[in-house]
Amino acid sequence: MAKDKMKTTEGRRPSYHERRKRRQKIIFAVMAAVLSIGLLGSSVVWVLGNTAPARENGQPVSPGQSLADWQKQAAAHPNDAAIAAGLARAYDEAGKREQAVASYEKALRLDPQNGVLRTNLALNYFLLGQYDQAATQLQEEIRLHPDDTQAYYYYGQVLGYGKHDYQAAVRQLEKYVQLVKTGSQVDSARQMITQWQKLSTR
Repeated sequence: MAKDKMKTTEGRRPSYHERRKRRQKIIFAVMAAVLSIGLLGSSVVWVLGNTAPARENGQPVSPGQSLADWQKQAAAHPNDAAIAAGLARAYDEAGKREQAVASYEKALRLDPQNGVLRTNLALNYFLLGQYDQAATQLQEEIRLHPDDTQAYYYYGQVLGYGKHDYQAAVRQLEKYVQLVKTGSQVDSARQMITQWQKLSTR
């Protein structure tokens, strides 16, 4: 009897809230992966490529150094955006999300036009559940760089998965699809658009 009851419970269809919670976990995992191996990596390269890299004992700072090394460099070069960005990445790789946010905020103050830094900051806010802050940063990125297609893509997800503003999320993703046109992310965006159009009419 107990076994039959267990089978019934295990075989039931997940509720909408359970499915949404599962999707959010998947999105968080994807965002974390993007931060650890995607945008974060390019952000350090981008920043280091656009500012003179700091040096220690005459040697350039390496993006692959340890968290302790980045902390030491940040203390020695408090006004270096590249160092602040490298420290943020090191914090991310160590799973220290709040410290990463603080370092990205500092890097962005030093280099306010850097769209990759701003997007990384927004994604960290998203992963911390600070959706309003994430949305604000992505809005600013779109204002500064209206051709930054990834900003529309992430902004749509923050609005949809974070703030549950499905109509606004659809608008941002439609803009992304319009700009990019083809690719696996475009396919994902179209799927989200279809899903959120249904939810926005409920």
